[in-house]
Amino acid sequence: MPNFLPVTHGIISKDRPELLERSLKSLNVQTLLPEAVVIVDESENTQATLDVVNSFRRNTPIRRVIYEFRNHFDWSRSKGRHLCCELAESALIVSTETDILFEPRLYELAIALFGDPPYKRLYAYPLTTRLQRNGELDFEPQNNPRIGYFQMFRREDFKKIGGYNPFLVGWGHEDSDFSDRMMESGVARVLIPSVATHMWHPPAEYNLADKRRQYEDNIRRAKEVRWNGIKWVEA
Repeated sequence: MPNFLPVTHGIISKDRPELLERSLKSLNVQTLLPEAVVIVDESENTQATLDVVNSFRRNTPIRRVIYEFRNHFDWSRSKGRHLCCELAESALIVSTETDILFEPRLYELAIALFGDPPYKRLYAYPLTTRLQRNGELDFEPQNNPRIGYFQMFRREDFKKIGGYNPFLVGWGHEDSDFSDRMMESGVARVLIPSVATHMWHPPAEYNLADKRRQYEDNIRRAKEVRWNGIKWVEA
């Protein structure tokens, strides 16, 4: 029987069940496992995601696998990430995305940084890279604490800063905004000596120019006002 870590692994999922399946398989082979997985689904094809989740439930030793659907007409990766964390009961939380692969010792190396309960006030993140279509790495692993491939933190600190910004819409910047506000609240950012890898996939069908404008709007919105969990405050 494996030893489970006091961690909830939260995944925001949207319309890529084949990548979710690969990500969950890479989670299953971790040398140390989280005690729970939360999957928040904002997909249009929810059945495809459910099929992956139910297969994972049958084939994982992880104790609790929670599936929650969010209305995809109100798509917000920030709200989805926030809901993952709200559903977590563990002392520690990981926030990640559908299309991420994890090195087998990522959790083992991450938990070592936090020490013993009540755990150090850390925001832990790994090196990040991307796969190309041919399966080769797009670039050497990079140290960027603002990329949300794998964000690990205490649930207490998540609540203290009000979680992810609910006013950021669609895709983009919620991970960087969250990382910055964690640091501003006194949480130390620390690098996990491991790698999380973004899997290649075809571009989304929606207009890329609209996506870029939306991303820039989120950056501006987060810069002009700061979310503190109760209200926006002028930056």
